[in-house]
Amino acid sequence: MGKFCETDKEWFELLTRVLQDFVPLNVIADIAYLFAQTPDHQDSVLNEGNWQFRQDRTKNVGICGLDGIPPYPGAAAWRAKLIGQGVAPESVVLIEQQVGLPFPPSTDCEAVSLVRAAVQYGWNTIFIISPPPHQVRAFLSTVSAMKREGANLKIYNVVGEAVDWNKVVTLSQSVPSAPEWKQLASELGKIEIYHERGDLVSAREALDYLNRREIKEEK
Repeated sequence: MGKFCETDKEWFELLTRVLQDFVPLNVIADIAYLFAQTPDHQDSVLNEGNWQFRQDRTKNVGICGLDGIPPYPGAAAWRAKLIGQGVAPESVVLIEQQVGLPFPPSTDCEAVSLVRAAVQYGWNTIFIISPPPHQVRAFLSTVSAMKREGANLKIYNVVGEAVDWNKVVTLSQSVPSAPEWKQLASELGKIEIYHERGDLVSAREALDYLNRREIKEEK
């Protein structure tokens, strides 16, 4: 597969462009998808998803359709929270997780399930929302799923609310708990490992996607 990043400059460009992605004001998402999180991080994504809906930036808010898979609080709990914040009940969309994939319930599974749902329902523009430490991997997983499925979607990064980088927290795959800044380092390490085993596109491929995302197709 080769290295995930060829240079430190490439890493820096990818991190900057994902965490500060530009979403034109005229872009309205078909769905804003909230990647499943632990209780420590759920407010980061729930609050951002609610804000995007109330600002009329997205038609729907999507969540992982699983229940009873700790540490994710579950679809029922998140749906109730979003409705309590003011998201219309009919606009909360449960994304059912695909079965028979070569990986268990995970970020990659969510990404494939989201891309397949987009193809099924004719969604073209998607906001993906995750806490800052997890956003880059969520984006890479979604671009990788899109490539694997042969889909052509516009994926925008809408990063969840900022986090306290010194707070001790748990991410879905982090044992034991650690400060946010250590969780970020762990996430970056996972990206390199998952690329090496063929699950994630390279940094260059992700940057190339960002570069061509706004180019209008020639008729």
